[in-house]
Formats: sequence, structure tokens, C-alpha cells
Amino acid sequence: MALKTCRGCHQMLDTTEFGKRANGHNGLMARCRTCMNARMRINYAKHPELYRKHFHSWRAKNLEYDSKRKAEWHQRVKERNIQKMRAWRQELHTTAISCLGGMCACCGETHQSMLEIDHVHGGGNAERKADNRNNFKTYQRIRDGKAKKGHYQVLCSNCNHSRRRNGGTCEHKTESDTTPRHIEWP
Repeated sequence: MALKTCRGCHQMLDTTEFGKRANGHNGLMARCRTCMNARMRINYAKHPELYRKHFHSWRAKNLEYDSKRKAEWHQRVKERNIQKMRAWRQELHTTAISCLGGMCACCGETHQSMLEIDHVHGGGNAERKADNRNNFKTYQRIRDGKAKKGHYQVLCSNCNHSRRRNGGTCEHKTESDTTPRHIEWP
């Protein structure tokens, strides 16, 4: 760990606390980043027009570089935010499923990737349109305990689609007990 004395605060600091300067001693600035930031704030407060003029002239000369740098930054931020939102949505979905029992009300499936939230008496589309809600607002209401009791249930994808195709009744409920559910292959 290399140390250097700051000309502003006169403290011995690690060299990582100093900005780079090509023609400076050891390739570093004379003042630490904290002192440089304080100095820049004071100078900007005294001469704001000078700094704006300098910025605009630099931007005019380096427009292509600046635009490219900003585009790269926006792409990095966009990708990071997409990942954060995916994780947040997955966590919210899992929490809402857990609040409703964590398993299919019809067949007992427990794999999170297979489970969906179903309106017990149908009408989910109409409800979302009337309240201007999306699925995640519904999940938040379930998580926060603001959803109507007995209005939602957890079903696996198979049972949910089966109910939709069979007029509200799952295939598990309509098939007779003599019909085998699984076919054994030789």
C-alpha cells in the first residue's frame, strides 16, 4: 500500500484516494479526490458561466466521443435494471404464491415455475382492465394482504389451462377414477 500526502488536507492517504494525472508526480493529482471535489464546488459557485461555457465548448469538440460514452453508459444501466426488475418480479411472484399456500389447489403441484395465480370465480381480465392493474399489482395486493379473501387461488399451469378449456372445471375433477392418469411405457 503506497501513501502520499495531500496538498489540500495535508493527510497521508493511500494512492487510490488520488485521481490520475499524466504529467503529475507519480502520475497522480496533488490533492485527494475529496479536496479536489470541494475545490471544484467552490470554483463552480464563483464562476458558473465559465464552467458552462467550458463544458459546451468541450462537448461541441467531442460530440461523437461523448455521445458514444453516454450510449454505452445507458446500455449498461439498462441491462442492470432489466436484471433487477426480473429478480424483483420473480421474488414478488414467489411471495404471492407462498401467501396463497404455495401449491396447486387442484393437484398439489409445488414447483414454483409451474404455479400460477387464478381467480376462483373467473373474471381476471375484466378486473385488471377495470382497475387499470397488471399482474404484478395483483401480486403486490396479495402479498400485502389487501386482496379479497377467497378471491384468488394457486393452480399449476395444467390445471389452470384445463379449467379454461373445460368451462371452469379441471380435468382432474371430470375424469373418472377408473381412468389411469399415467401411462407406463414398457
